[in-house]
Order: sequence, then structure tokens, then C-alpha cells
Amino acid sequence: MEKLTESKKDLSFTLDMRKIPSVGLDLTFSASQEELQNLASRFDIPRVKNYQAVVHLEKQGKIIQMSGSFSALVEQECVVTLDLFENTVSGEFLLLLSDEKSPAAKEEKITLNDEPIEYCSRGIIAFRDLLGEQFGLNLNPFPHKTNQPFEYREAESGEKNPFYILKDLTTPKNDV
Repeated sequence: MEKLTESKKDLSFTLDMRKIPSVGLDLTFSASQEELQNLASRFDIPRVKNYQAVVHLEKQGKIIQMSGSFSALVEQECVVTLDLFENTVSGEFLLLLSDEKSPAAKEEKITLNDEPIEYCSRGIIAFRDLLGEQFGLNLNPFPHKTNQPFEYREAESGEKNPFYILKDLTTPKNDV
């Protein structure tokens, strides 16, 4: 029996984990314009231009293994020049999902021993939250253009430094 495949799902799509067939399920997601704006707002970046994700769901007893990858084109502000530039954010992920708060892992054939299990309330997989989290984990917190390396520079000496007036606070005075 072949795996079932569905495409053209938006990120707000939810799925009852009890409806995943035993042969597994492959899903393809594309973010709508509203979801792109929500991602940009959630992660405080100027713009998310597109977001695509491919997800594979597989039953392992009471646990659902969710694996996949995503790719997004974003507009970010360079931390060096403060100019806006386009950047690609992508990543792969593996999540274990359960509708129980602490499932009996010894009954399952899980290959990763230390992988935490995400709790899905009432067995509903909320792809918007899970895929958004993966996007945020792979987003560079200090983005810079590839031709603008981040370099350390020694502070200039002299009174141009705004902290120059504080130098007297560290110099001991002999008034006694």
C-alpha cells in the first residue's frame, strides 16, 4: 500500500492524529499571505515572502513521528548596515507527537531515545504552531549580508566617544 499524499494545505491546517493511516501520510504546505504576515510579526522581521514545507507523518504505536523540511524567503535587516536584504531560511526537523502528556515510551519503537515528545491537545496536530516554531529556530538572530562581515573594531580614543565623560568614575581620587 502506498503512502497517502496531500498538497496545497495552508499552515493553519489541523489534523486529528487518529486519522493518520498506518501507511503514513505526506503533506505539502504553502503559507497564505495572512500567515506570511503573521510569521513576520511573530518573529519581528520586516517580511516573509514565501514559506513551503513538506511533512511526513508516521505512526509508531501511540506516538506520531513528524519529519520534514521547510524553506522560506524572508526580508531581514542587516545588523551591520541596517539595510534590508533577502535571505533564505531553511531546515529539517524531526518531532515526536502524542495526545498523552506522558506516553509509555517503552511500548513504542522510537529510534531516538532522548527526543522530547510534543503534546497535542485532544490529538489535534496544529501545523501552524509546529512549523512556525521550526522556522523561528532556524532564523538567524544576527542577520547580515554575505558581503558585509561582522567585524570587531577598537573604539576610537578621544572625546568623540559618548562614554568618555564616564572615565572619571573609574579613576580613584586622592582627596584625603
